[in-house]
Amino acid sequence: MSPKQITCARCRKPVESTSWWDDHTTRERVLQVRCHGAVDEMRFRPDRLSLEQLRAFSEARGVAFTDEAKPS
Repeated sequence: MSPKQITCARCRKPVESTSWWDDHTTRERVLQVRCHGAVDEMRFRPDRLSLEQLRAFSEARGVAFTDEAKPS
């Protein structure tokens, strides 16, 4: 997933970087984003998603750091 697809809720810009890996101990895929010195992470089980859902996920847009967003 491209960093341009994930917006930071704090600064309202695309996140600085994204990375992902498979955690074989939990069988989860981990998506980690970094922006303004902070790290946010999402985990999901790809084996519980259909191929169509995985494709949609890879093309989706998202928002990170929603718990830390400052009110406007």
